[in-house]
Amino acid sequence: MWSGMHDAAIEEVQRAIDCNPSNALAYVVLGNVLDVAGRPEEGIPFLETGLRLNPLEPRMRYAMTWLDGAYLNARRYADALAWLQRAVSRRSDYALTFLFLAVCLTKLGKCSAAERALAECEKVEPGFTAAL
Repeated sequence: MWSGMHDAAIEEVQRAIDCNPSNALAYVVLGNVLDVAGRPEEGIPFLETGLRLNPLEPRMRYAMTWLDGAYLNARRYADALAWLQRAVSRRSDYALTFLFLAVCLTKLGKCSAAERALAECEKVEPGFTAAL
């Protein structure tokens, strides 16, 4: 996925789902790959399916943030905000969640709240925003 071989990544993850249709993480990865490939609207249902199949799996807090990213990329800011609030309330030690929250709040015109989210991002992982 990160090397730009999106079609190959999609094919591999789809194969994993075909082998085990109950594999929540495979759905999440497929949704994330589709989002990274520039197809967020296609990826959103897969991310949501993965979260629905295994909501208590600890790594799903990352999946919530990846779903938020897909919503942001699809310009569905109200949906993104709802999931971002869930992700923050579930566990607040993933810097990317706060970065996405800052972006979302900015897009919604809530700049002072966005500044607070960005400050929280820096508190969770100093230098994270600068590294991006």
